[in-house]
Amino acid sequence: MRLVNRWTASGLLLLLLFTVVVAARPDRPLDDLARLVPARMVAPQLSIPTRYQRCRTSTPPGETIPVTRCPSAGQVMGLAERVARLRRRSTSFAGDTSEAIRTTALIDLLWSDDAGNSLDGAISSLRSALRLAAHPAGAWVDMSATYLVRAERTRNPRDLLEAADFAQQALFLEPRNPAARFNLALALDRFGLDGQAAKAWEQYLMLDSESGWAEEARERVRALSIEARTAPPPSPGASEAEVDAYAIRAPQEARLHGWDDLLGEWGEAVLRGDTARAGARLRRAEAIGRALERRGGDATLADAVRAIRGHAADREVTRRLAAAHREYSAGERAYYEVRYDTAEAHFSRVLEIEPPSLSLQRWAGTLHAAMLVSKGKFEDAEKVLQPMISQTDTLRSLALAARMRWVLATALLRRGRYERTLGLAESAARLQER
Repeated sequence: MRLVNRWTASGLLLLLLFTVVVAARPDRPLDDLARLVPARMVAPQLSIPTRYQRCRTSTPPGETIPVTRCPSAGQVMGLAERVARLRRRSTSFAGDTSEAIRTTALIDLLWSDDAGNSLDGAISSLRSALRLAAHPAGAWVDMSATYLVRAERTRNPRDLLEAADFAQQALFLEPRNPAARFNLALALDRFGLDGQAAKAWEQYLMLDSESGWAEEARERVRALSIEARTAPPPSPGASEAEVDAYAIRAPQEARLHGWDDLLGEWGEAVLRGDTARAGARLRRAEAIGRALERRGGDATLADAVRAIRGHAADREVTRRLAAAHREYSAGERAYYEVRYDTAEAHFSRVLEIEPPSLSLQRWAGTLHAAMLVSKGKFEDAEKVLQPMISQTDTLRSLALAARMRWVLATALLRRGRYERTLGLAESAARLQER
């Protein structure tokens, strides 16, 4: 028998309201809830600790968002009855604090009905909790989890975008929050952004490498990036055929290796006066860039190398390009490590240098806009991105155009501009897939 058949809507509401009652410690209702929830009940992680158990997932025909089956209705029923007994034993009621509201929201989430009304109530409660919270990272985590669960019910990709955004907000406040990292990876994974999802799962594993959650993350990394894991970058003496094969097997990884590693190391070597190392790194980046370009992939790496080659006779301009590429590479590392303030500083310095490389300027501008979004400066980010999107060739600059649209979609989503958000996000996913 399903839970909704045993409890009326009014009865559930009364139950939920009284689950913030704590006999021994009325000021810590979330701790009581954590003790009452013996194991994982939904796919995402929550702000309260829960023992790991595996969820079964299925993807209905014609759908892309998997449905979680975790746990059985009987388990949920047993937990609900324990909460009811707690209510009958309790003699005190926790005040209308942020923590009490979050507790109510989490129970709305964990014991939600099939119609989705409880999930809507959980979202409303969490918005109230965010307004009251002195330390809102936990509420952002729970908001991301609620939107992930609702995405399963509604089949609405917009909820996945919301979930990813709320997880990023939590990470901005607490960069080492494993629940936020897990939920961000899960949202990106379910939206179909495989490359970004794989990196997000790997970032989660940097925080948690031993739990059941970690093993699930490893499984997703293997599923998403098995080709990339078996396609290491070509050696310095690799043939043109070997470089082409690498670009075909792992185009995303090849592009990132060229931009983040090879051109960053080229810039560092130029500034140190190590011409041999600089020349070797530039030749490898050039080979990968040409291979990507030949197969119709993102051509921005090839364009960046052409800009460097075109100014090779001008020592001052070459050093400007070297400094800009070094800053960009450092910014990318900080970005993937969720050190957003540091990343923003590096990308800002690239733009201040004004390197004569359009691809480098646009990549730095896009990621700088992403940092503005992380700080809630949505209008500023939109002003940066709109003109770049209209001027960027989606045939030659696939990955860049995709990232621009994804960042702008996030900014518009946070401003409530839903009419454009989903279209931009879907366009980003299609470009990334190409």
